[in-house]
Amino acid sequence: MAVYISGNIIDSTQSNHLRHYIHSRLKMASQAQGTNAQIPTINIDKVKLAYVKKLKLGSRLKEVNFTGICQLPDKTVVLSSCDMANNQGKLYSIESDGTTLSSKCEKAPFGITFFNEELLVSCPKTQEIGMVDIDDLEMYETFAKGYEFRGVSTNGTDIVSISKGKGISFMNKSGYIYKEFPLKSTNGKSFIHFDKEYIYYTDKQGPWIKCMNTIGKRVWLCELIDEVPYGVCTDMYGNVFVADRENGDILIVAADGSKYRSQSVDEVDEPTALCFDKENCQLIVADKSRSPCIYQVIYR
Repeated sequence: MAVYISGNIIDSTQSNHLRHYIHSRLKMASQAQGTNAQIPTINIDKVKLAYVKKLKLGSRLKEVNFTGICQLPDKTVVLSSCDMANNQGKLYSIESDGTTLSSKCEKAPFGITFFNEELLVSCPKTQEIGMVDIDDLEMYETFAKGYEFRGVSTNGTDIVSISKGKGISFMNKSGYIYKEFPLKSTNGKSFIHFDKEYIYYTDKQGPWIKCMNTIGKRVWLCELIDEVPYGVCTDMYGNVFVADRENGDILIVAADGSKYRSQSVDEVDEPTALCFDKENCQLIVADKSRSPCIYQVIYR
């Protein structure tokens, strides 16, 4: 007797091996189902970062501690500087023509994102997410409250934030928290990114990068060797970029979390936060206490 599989005729003497092979493959497929098996990837070894320019904020940046960055539709880049110990900080903006603006914030702004024509800033000390006027960078209203919100992000439809000792919270456009996923531990420096149906997050105390879906199921976990992850974002292909402040590098992680590599970058010493300009295929990186830089992402 012979069995026909994928264009090959297998003799009955091989049937035991065949059954074992099929069983093994089915088991592997079952284990992969619902994890990262369905995520298409590109070779991250072909993803390169090329320095483009520095977005100059001036020279008086010794006391800043950039923890958040986002880009507005008009290409204005906005950053948050957080001094948690003194419950204060600053917000900075850099327009596409180089015009800069800064504003003191008495609520230690940590994360920042742009949602529904509003600039949102997380303030852990006052346990709120505030709404900020884009023109003068002044906080004028509370969007959500109740938790020590750290990183904050949006996929364009909903908002997520990661909170110390709480976990990941989902909010609608009115600021109502409608869903939560508890986490065992979240450090004071936790970052999050929301893209389509996937949430990516890091914790300074944990040597890993995690991806989960909107129903709270882990999609993948990428364990790091000696890197310390800070801010996180993705490109149009699902590749993940992570700031490694301790080593001064950018981590490039495959879309399915199966592998990662480090790339050193010019003009940045301590990368802390980053965002991706999908229109121009550029990565914008915030340094802890220096002006942010733009890098062209090259795929080849």
